Amino acid sequence: MWEWLSENAGLAWLLAGLALIGADMLIGLEAWLLMFGIGALAGAGAVALGVSTPIALVVAAVVSLVLLFLVRPPILKRLHAGPELKIEPVKELLGRHTRAFGRIDDHAGQVKFDGVVWTARPYVEDSVIDDGTAVEVFDVDGVTVLVHPLDESLFDPDRPGH
Repeated sequence: MWEWLSENAGLAWLLAGLALIGADMLIGLEAWLLMFGIGALAGAGAVALGVSTPIALVVAAVVSLVLLFLVRPPILKRLHAGPELKIEPVKELLGRHTRAFGRIDDHAGQVKFDGVVWTARPYVEDSVIDDGTAVEVFDVDGVTVLVHPLDESLFDPDRPGH
């Protein structure tokens, strides 16, 4: 086996580089393996240029480390520079008024805010809210709003949440 590796060092470096790059794509380790894979491809290139295997190892290590510490951080910063994701906007629905969009019970139900349909359940377990009933959001459970029937005289569809 060692004999084959020494005779086919360039191919071994190439396969190692492709395997590392493929593994990074499958696992998604934020480009850790990608940097080592590119380093291995540099080692393959060094062997193709005729350098010895120990020198190719040094080339692969240096390229990998340079990529890892100098190239990877700005790439990740740019990738993660999108808009900040807010997990709490559903809490802004607390206190808002709307109407039941179909029947709401412990197993199914929907309400609509600003044209967006939300999953809903009654705030009080084992209760049923009929289609079209005015409701107020009392709580939020994940992405499900917990609603309670509201007296029609108090219904204000423009009321902001908390």
